[in-house]
Amino acid sequence: MDNWSQLNIKGMVCNRCIQTIEETLYHIGYAIKSISLGRVVFNDSLSLNDVKLVKASLTQLGFELLEDRNQNLLNEIKSSIQELVAYNSNGEKMEKISTYLSKKLNKNYDSLAEFFGRYEGLTIEKYFINTRIARVKELLVYTQDTLSEIAFRVGFSSPHHLSNQFKNSTGLNPSDFRELHKKNNAVRRNENMQHEIFTSN
Repeated sequence: MDNWSQLNIKGMVCNRCIQTIEETLYHIGYAIKSISLGRVVFNDSLSLNDVKLVKASLTQLGFELLEDRNQNLLNEIKSSIQELVAYNSNGEKMEKISTYLSKKLNKNYDSLAEFFGRYEGLTIEKYFINTRIARVKELLVYTQDTLSEIAFRVGFSSPHHLSNQFKNSTGLNPSDFRELHKKNNAVRRNENMQHEIFTSN
């Protein structure tokens, strides 16, 4: 890496990832200038030992520090897509992915698409869909938003369109997914209570 005041990170997919990494870096003594999906910018440049410590801390959390130039570009594409999806919460029509990436990364979209397909093994459009579905899952699990509200926030044209895309990706309707997650949580809570009762005796 040529510039150790900024590190690119693989595996950041949501705001909770940002919060987890920010808290971890703060606890091990690093001041952060800014943090977004896939990227951390530090107030001060890091030494090689600093980078090794940050890398070890990220690995323990399940994240990966990206040092290869191709990996960095790949991560920039993914981070840009994730940001487009994550911050489209005002209900405005989502910008076309090809236009957004070209402007964001200042590169020809066809070149980006060819590069992404070669290194990632799937198209940018497919990754874009997968990212939107992951965002829908997050909203289904962590909010009480209706399907119409979620469709509005994630840029789907209608709840019906969202449901079709969701079922094609997961095999479940959004409502079934939410209900299944609630049941699984209830089972885990019950198992934890039984474990606490057993261990306290």
